[in-house]
Amino acid sequence: MDRQEYEWLLSGLGELDSLLAMTPESAVISRTSLESERERIAEKLAAFTPPARWPATARITFDGAPVAHRRGIDAAFAYQALKKYESAVASAGASLVGPLRNTGRIPNRENYRLLITNVATGSFGFEIEEANPPIGPNPSPTERGIEHVHNLIKSSASTDGDRIIDDDDFIASAHPRVLSNVHGFLKIVADNQAICSVAFDGDRFRFRDTTHVRRSVDLLNPANVRMEQREFGGHFLGYLPESRRAEFVNSQTGERLSGSVPPSMRNVDRINDILELPVTLRVRIRQAGTGKPGYTIIGYDLLEDDGWSRSVPMTLK
Repeated sequence: MDRQEYEWLLSGLGELDSLLAMTPESAVISRTSLESERERIAEKLAAFTPPARWPATARITFDGAPVAHRRGIDAAFAYQALKKYESAVASAGASLVGPLRNTGRIPNRENYRLLITNVATGSFGFEIEEANPPIGPNPSPTERGIEHVHNLIKSSASTDGDRIIDDDDFIASAHPRVLSNVHGFLKIVADNQAICSVAFDGDRFRFRDTTHVRRSVDLLNPANVRMEQREFGGHFLGYLPESRRAEFVNSQTGERLSGSVPPSMRNVDRINDILELPVTLRVRIRQAGTGKPGYTIIGYDLLEDDGWSRSVPMTLK
């Protein structure tokens, strides 16, 4: 039994309970029929143990030149677009769980395989599911990758006056390889005079037209992302291990900022032991176009009382 059938049966059980509550005892034939159907569904549900976490799913639909209404879609276009989308998910998932090189083989690439499980309606598209379902209750790297790509696409299509992602600029914080793959996916869509919509975990986003897609392609272009390394004085306000993000203050500008901490860092929990103490921060800053900069903390030195700095072993492995 898959998730769709399971949820359909649960919904049907609820509807039958409502019908039984409204059916008088005197309507013997109607109640017998409803009770028999309810018993059948209840037995089917009782015999099935749902997984701790269902496989992650997503929906991608297309419209425009490659789509023949709801009849079908150009095979070459669909192949190219889905191949690049899968690469984006794989690189995004890998970037969130460990070091990822800008080129070469993605670590544990086989873990990020996707399946096409159905045709998605609403123009023409596909329902995607992770090929390796999670064993435990926590999101799998593939699910995290799908979510990351989904949010990147949404963030690229937002405007300064209508932000979809309110955290530090999602594009600037993305790994360059992920950025390149999502850019490649949308470029295939734009070059073929198409538009697309993406849906994940109840959230759906759709491009308005080809101009809207092209704007995202331009923003995601790696050539438009500037990167620099900077060092300045400041202090930490806190570190969240779950999201691997730290808040800090730039003492030169007074800005309160938030930055990601790469998975390759070690001893990062030490940050919460030195909150409010003066440090020299080393950060990598990435900025997409005129968007908000994204910060990655790559190291820091704790300042002693005598004004000298003492290096803390928070460096790349």
